[in-house]
Amino acid sequence: MILTPLNNFKGFDLDNHLLDIRAQRTSPDLLVILPTNRKQREFKKYLATNFQGKLTLPTETIRSLALKIAKKIEPHFQIIPEEILDIYLAEIVAGMKDNDLVKNFTRGSVELIKNTISEFKENGTNLNSLILDLKELNPVNVEKALLLARIWTELDIKLKESKMKEMGDVYLLLQANKWRIPEAFKSLFPAVQQVFMQNFIELVSPEIDLVEGITTAISNKIYIEFDYSKYNSNLFEKIENCFSRLETAGFREYTDPREDRSPQFFSLVRENLFKSGKKQKTDLKNIFEFEGSTLHDEVTLVAKTIKKLLLEDKQSLPSDVCVLFHRVGNYTPWVRSIFNSYGIPVNITDRYKAGDFSSVSGIIDLLNIINTNFNLKSVFRALSYPVLQKRYGSAGNFKKACALTGVTSRYDRMYKYMTEQLQSYNPVEPLDDDEDDIDETNPATILASALKTLETLKNDLDDLTKTQEPAEFYHSFEKLMRNINYLAEFIAQSDNSGLYNIRALTQFLNAAGYLFNVLQLHDNKSRTFEEYFEIMTNLSQETRFNLIEQPETGVMITSPNEVRGLKFKHVFICALNDGDFPTRYRPGIFKYDGASEQIRKHSAEERILFYQALSSWKGKEDGKLFLTGSKRTSGKENVESFFKREMKDIFTVSQVDVSTMPDYLYSWSDLNAAFESIPREKKLEVFPATENSYQPGFHEIEKRRQIYRSQNNIDGDGAKNAWSGFITFDENDETPVSIPILHRVNEEFSATSLESYAACPYQFFVRHILKASPAEEISEELEAREFGTLLHEILKTFHLNLKNEGKSLANCSDEDLKEFLDQIISIALDNSIVDLPGLMDTESFLAAEKILGIAGNNVFSILYKYLDEARKEPADLLPSLFENKFSGFKDQRVKL
Repeated sequence: MILTPLNNFKGFDLDNHLLDIRAQRTSPDLLVILPTNRKQREFKKYLATNFQGKLTLPTETIRSLALKIAKKIEPHFQIIPEEILDIYLAEIVAGMKDNDLVKNFTRGSVELIKNTISEFKENGTNLNSLILDLKELNPVNVEKALLLARIWTELDIKLKESKMKEMGDVYLLLQANKWRIPEAFKSLFPAVQQVFMQNFIELVSPEIDLVEGITTAISNKIYIEFDYSKYNSNLFEKIENCFSRLETAGFREYTDPREDRSPQFFSLVRENLFKSGKKQKTDLKNIFEFEGSTLHDEVTLVAKTIKKLLLEDKQSLPSDVCVLFHRVGNYTPWVRSIFNSYGIPVNITDRYKAGDFSSVSGIIDLLNIINTNFNLKSVFRALSYPVLQKRYGSAGNFKKACALTGVTSRYDRMYKYMTEQLQSYNPVEPLDDDEDDIDETNPATILASALKTLETLKNDLDDLTKTQEPAEFYHSFEKLMRNINYLAEFIAQSDNSGLYNIRALTQFLNAAGYLFNVLQLHDNKSRTFEEYFEIMTNLSQETRFNLIEQPETGVMITSPNEVRGLKFKHVFICALNDGDFPTRYRPGIFKYDGASEQIRKHSAEERILFYQALSSWKGKEDGKLFLTGSKRTSGKENVESFFKREMKDIFTVSQVDVSTMPDYLYSWSDLNAAFESIPREKKLEVFPATENSYQPGFHEIEKRRQIYRSQNNIDGDGAKNAWSGFITFDENDETPVSIPILHRVNEEFSATSLESYAACPYQFFVRHILKASPAEEISEELEAREFGTLLHEILKTFHLNLKNEGKSLANCSDEDLKEFLDQIISIALDNSIVDLPGLMDTESFLAAEKILGIAGNNVFSILYKYLDEARKEPADLLPSLFENKFSGFKDQRVKL
């Protein structure tokens, strides 16, 4: 239907109107408003294809138009990027240490709060309305609602200070300034005399205010193509209020003659889906269902069916096919793997986290070196990235150098001890930039390599370490990126991950640039590196990106909300199991409209979402609709979706015989599985003797199959060949090191070793083939033996000095005790075995404090305790003979 407030409306046909504009060569007076960006791109492509650039027509999405009008009403604000909004909320929640509710908050809880606030705003509920509604809450929900209101208040303060808004704020601004919308619209589109809104199924309250303002500006010449039927309230329950508001605003229903020409499928769905009472079933020949035994099996059947459709219908392209999941992100790993194995190109609309890619995590790990004060583990982790290792050197050499010196943190200490250790060896020639020829067994070369790593890291990172303003920090960060040539290194990558790494890094850098610009303008205070590091780490986790879509080249795999207004020849609605589509109701912890009302709303939303999925199908006779599900998911039995049962009440849904699917061989794995089952005399009939561009030849298949049988020892002959795991070798030709390994490979393995192989093949290889033992952890902590030896040395020196000076601890005065304490502390500080002051900033600081005094007070030391106890003892009990090795006594007649 079309809704319009215009009197004497005669109908509106967009295609005919566009033809008239081209024929008359007049400037378009029409604005087309579309529901999504994807639909807008498709419409522009339609104009370019059918009018060959001879027609320029203004188009907007409902959200982009709302933003433009809001900027006319209130200039000089920016839309906050989602990742920065996430950081703002995380900072607010982290600062609420006085609230017991936030102590166990996860990142998902913060995300839930963000979505709840955005939902309230976009539906026209502002903070004041929420607070006024608190009186309607039961006591269980009051505390949660108060917390939500507090977070919302602080978020609004942050947004106002930074002159930014989220989209919900834009909607609230339009709602509060409804009377200014007509003027703002006319200033934006002075030539527009009429507006056509295409493919709309729902409008929220502020969007209706926007529509009413536009209506005033163009004298009621606005036409909304609205998908609704007042005769099926069960299906359209969610949008009844929207339709009622439009009716109140003067919009009246006009039946579009084109609806009479639309496929029968849509009228039947609109009238009967979810409607109570007995329904008359309609026999349609192009609606199908099938069920996989597991989710993997379901996706495999979908992929094979798509491949079969595309091969049988040469007119169809992959872009004519759409695969819909309620929550597409839960299924993308399966889809990517399986569709790739069948050679089917895809466009998946799920988003990736930038921090999950090495290009971004490498930068965070590099910055973490400063945060951990050059801790060995953080340096080793950063140098494990090939891009960073190329600049900074070998991670292995750095770890070996730390083991040689026994120092694992603090740049100054590492540099000092490595330099001193290096000076004790013969001089080595300066290292070249290429470390391939380094002798990794030479301690001097290892230390020189580690020192070069330290110096390069220090030079690159030094500008970031000081306290500075946001613009200064980001300038230093950009300088670091240029110095290490970071982005160029990823651009040069030729593997499949290169595109993802570049996209993740550029999105992260763009978000960082935007954030630091906002901080410089609106929160321009000096911060420490630790504060900036936390900001950068959070940003890496919150930044999301999509790869640029190429809709003409692949099967669209997405969710129903993403295909509003789009139509496809073939549509698969997948995971139609109860709990997956529709999803199960989960109580909203920050909603306050009661459990029964929330359940009702959830059910209404799920029903309209399924209707949107069905609406993406063209419904023509040459196209097909598939409803799919799986019998089991993650070990549990699935129940067929109520939605699928509803469809089978309205239409005859044909069952796909999945037992025939193995007969269609669309990948090498299919071929391997099926080849043996075909009688040999039939194989040459099925497969040609020679290869062509479409099909492998019989001999090639036979060869690959034979290799496959040998690899898996299918014939059970236990043949000792390379495919069965047996390695033939000539002991005279092999090195002495490799011979034991080769012998071990050819021997039997225990069940335990095979279990370790199943857990981690690489670990199995290292442990059971190479028989390597893990490297010992390098630690600066003093062992008990070292601690005891150190104390003995200190006490020995102290008592020998006393003996030489003829002094005694027995019954000494407090003044003498203080003098003795100063002497023994001085001896401890000058000890050549362990540098106690140097230990104060290491993991062994507690051992050093025990000897020198807790918090710098030598009275609180183990040495003071010793002296205090010793002066209470008789003089003849003071030590005079100190430890010696038994082998050191020449005279065996020792008097005891």
